[in-house]
Amino acid sequence: MSIALLKNFSYYTLGQLITQLLSLLLLPLYLIKLSVEEYGIVASLMSVSIFLNALMQYGICPAIMRFYYDFEKKSKEFSGFFTSLLVYTIISNLILICFLFFFSNEVFNYFLPNIDITKYFWYIVLYSLLYYFSLLNLTFFRIESKPRKYLLFNIIQFIISFLLIFYLVAIEEQGAYGKIKGEFYARIPLFIAGIFLFRKYLNFKEIRFYYIKQGLGYSIPLMFQAILWWSLYKLDYFLINIKLGVESVGLYNFAFQLSFLLISLGISFSLAWTPHFYSIARKMKTKLFYGNLIGNFLMILVFFAVIFLIFVSDVLSLLNAKQYFPTLSFIPYLLIGGIFQASYYIIHQLLLYKKKTILIPMILIPGLAFTFTIEYLLIEDYGLIGISIVKAAGFIFIFLATLLAGLKYYYFKLNMKKIFIAICLLIINFLIISAINIRDFKLIFKLLLMLLNVLVIFKLKFFTQNEISFVRNIFK
Repeated sequence: MSIALLKNFSYYTLGQLITQLLSLLLLPLYLIKLSVEEYGIVASLMSVSIFLNALMQYGICPAIMRFYYDFEKKSKEFSGFFTSLLVYTIISNLILICFLFFFSNEVFNYFLPNIDITKYFWYIVLYSLLYYFSLLNLTFFRIESKPRKYLLFNIIQFIISFLLIFYLVAIEEQGAYGKIKGEFYARIPLFIAGIFLFRKYLNFKEIRFYYIKQGLGYSIPLMFQAILWWSLYKLDYFLINIKLGVESVGLYNFAFQLSFLLISLGISFSLAWTPHFYSIARKMKTKLFYGNLIGNFLMILVFFAVIFLIFVSDVLSLLNAKQYFPTLSFIPYLLIGGIFQASYYIIHQLLLYKKKTILIPMILIPGLAFTFTIEYLLIEDYGLIGISIVKAAGFIFIFLATLLAGLKYYYFKLNMKKIFIAICLLIINFLIISAINIRDFKLIFKLLLMLLNVLVIFKLKFFTQNEISFVRNIFK
C-alpha cells in the first residue's frame, strides 16, 4: 500500500465520518427535542429519501468513474459522455417527480400508515434530487484524485446541515418536520455550488445517444445495486413500522446507525482504493496485496466492533438516553452484519473492474429475498432481535457470494490464516460479552478487556513486521 493511497484513505475516511458525525452530534438534540416516535418518523422518511436518491442516480456516479479511465485524456469525448448521461437523468427524474406527485398517497400510505406524507412530500422528493448533484461532485473529486476537496466539500455539507437542522429543531422547535426541512434547505446552496464545480465537464454539443446507451448498460445494474442495498438497509424499517410501531423504528435506527459506523470504514477505504485499483489492477503485486488486505481489514473492523460492544452502554448513560438500553440486546448482531457489509466494499470493485456489474444484482436479489422473507416470518415472535440476526446472516451471505464471484474473474490467493484469526477473535468476544452483563462492569474492567484484545492481536503476530513498520513510518 502506497503512502499516497493511505493518505487519500484518511481524507475519505474523515469525509465519511463527518457525514456520520452529523447524526451523532445531533443525537443529543433529538433525544431532548424528539420523542422516540418522532425519531422513528425521521428514520422512516429519510429511508424514503435514500430510496428515491438511489433511483434518481441511475448508477451514473460509478459509471462516470469507470469510463473516465477508458476515455483517458480524451476530454472532449468524456465531456460528451457525462453531459449525455446528466441530461438523460434530469429529464427522467422530472418525469418521476410528476408521477410521484399524482400518486403519492397510493405509493406512500401503504408503507407509512402512521405518517402524513403530504406534509413532507416536496421536502423529501426535492432533497433526493438535489443530493444527486452533490454525489456527482464527490465522484469527480475521486477520479481527479483530489481527496482534500472531497473532505472540504463534506465539511461544508456538515456545517450547513448542522446549523439549519439545529436552528429548526432546537430554536424553532419544529420537531421531525424541522429535521426534514433542514436536510432539504441544506441541499440548495450545495446544488448551486455543485453545478459551478463540474461545469468544465459540460459539453452540450457532444450529446450522443450512443453515450447514453453505453453508460446505462453499465450503470443500470448498479442502480439496482443501490436500490437493493437500500432494501437491505431500510426495507425492514417499513416492516417494523407496520408490525411493531414507529417507536420500534426509532430503537432499531439507533442500533443500525452504530453498525453503519463500521460500514462507513469500508465505504471510505473503497472511495480511495477503487480508482487506485483501476490504475494498478494489471500488476502482479496488486494481487499479492489483495490477499492480505481482506484479512487485515476484517481484523480492524472486528476490533472496532468489540470497542462498540464494550462501551455503547456508557455512551448511552452519558447522553442520558437510557430509553435506548433495549437496543443492547440486538446491537451485537447488527455489528456482526456491519463487519461483513463493510468488507463487501473491499471486494465488490473486482466485478466493477471486469465490468461484470450484472452479477451484483444477481447476488443481491437472493440475499434480499432471503433476508426480508425470514424477517417477515420472525418479526412477530422474535421482534428486533430476530430481525438483527437475519440481517447479519444476509450480509454474510452477500459478502461470501461477492467474494467468490470476484475471485472467478480476478483471482488472487487469500490469506486464510488472517481471516480465521479475525473471525475467531470476533466469536470469542461475542461469547464473552453475551455471557456477562457488560453494562454493569466498571470502566477499568472494560478498558482491560479492550487492552487484552490488543495484546492477543500482537501476540499472535497477526500483522507482519513489514506492515507494522509501514504504519509506524506513516505516523512518524
